[in-house]
Amino acid sequence: MLSGCYADQKRDFAGMPSPQNEQKQKGNSLDQPSMSTKKTTNKYGTADAIADLAKMGVGDSIFMHSTRRGKYYRHKHYTLSYSERDEQAEWVSYELTYDEVTNTSAKKEDFFNDDPIIETGSATYSDYSGTGYDRGHMAPSADFRFDKTAQIECYYMSNMSPQVHAFNAGLWNDLENMTRYWARLYDRIYIVTGPLLTGKEQKLVKKKGDRTIKTRVSIPTHHFKVVFDYSNKKHPKMIAFLMPNQKNVKGKIMDYAMSVRELENKTGLDFFKNMPRRTQDYLETYVKKSEWQTYD
Repeated sequence: MLSGCYADQKRDFAGMPSPQNEQKQKGNSLDQPSMSTKKTTNKYGTADAIADLAKMGVGDSIFMHSTRRGKYYRHKHYTLSYSERDEQAEWVSYELTYDEVTNTSAKKEDFFNDDPIIETGSATYSDYSGTGYDRGHMAPSADFRFDKTAQIECYYMSNMSPQVHAFNAGLWNDLENMTRYWARLYDRIYIVTGPLLTGKEQKLVKKKGDRTIKTRVSIPTHHFKVVFDYSNKKHPKMIAFLMPNQKNVKGKIMDYAMSVRELENKTGLDFFKNMPRRTQDYLETYVKKSEWQTYD
């Protein structure tokens, strides 16, 4: 079975290398996105953003995101918008903390189940069988090793999206490892992950003997991830990534970085929609790669 998590055995904490500094700190082409560096021109600043964020609190479900064709559901350890048309989530979101990512006490579940709360029924394990695609976790198993219930939830089929194996085990896995590194380094981050769903995707086709069976599961051309560091009391920051779901993905993680606003324009989704609009405009329209410490 393919779990969607391929941690390097030389790395600690579920595939994440130790940061150099252990002290915690409390549209364009889809394949080659450009950086959006335009700052807002109003007088709203960092201090205002910090004040607005402080009113929202923390937690797995503190932030809300728009849906296009999906319906909102909430599990104990993550929230999602499930698209029945695509038989997968439009997005999956959750908070990831230092304590959670460094606690790997829960046994890896590695057993896929239908999601019991999806009213229309989620995709099934057999939908992916014989298709050549991985059951790719949107909320990865290695992020949920701190709790048995969290492990069970992250193996629900509603949390899966078809991914090319080389991509799932390659650059996408590198990005997942990097987000765990950031959770450890920055103490508390918020993550939103999902497939790019345009309505023009092909469907998974599985083989059963001499027959081929077309499923309802859409095959995304790209997958995205949003990371929000809001534990930094002096400088909250956001970054987004959009990567092609294909065999030979070239370059490094930061080659696919963009602003959250640019990703919104590509996906049609409104991330952090319950955040004050001025705070969204301040955080989502600007990204500086050098502000995100990496280990490569």
